[in-house]
Amino acid sequence: MWFLFQQRKIHYRYSENKHFIQLYKDEVYYFAECIENNHKPFNDGEAGLKVVKMLEAADKSLKDDYKKIRL
Repeated sequence: MWFLFQQRKIHYRYSENKHFIQLYKDEVYYFAECIENNHKPFNDGEAGLKVVKMLEAADKSLKDDYKKIRL
């Protein structure tokens, strides 16, 4: 029984990693297409900065007893 559980666990991890690898490949392909066609990517640096600010505010709120943080 333990062996079967370990086999499934290893298979799950492999499948999960395979899925994430494909996501990264798709993301790189999309970015390369944007460069080649001179298009602005959907998730550019400005969008990334907004996400980082939201995550930092959420972290600060958690540390300060769930106080509201103005962005």
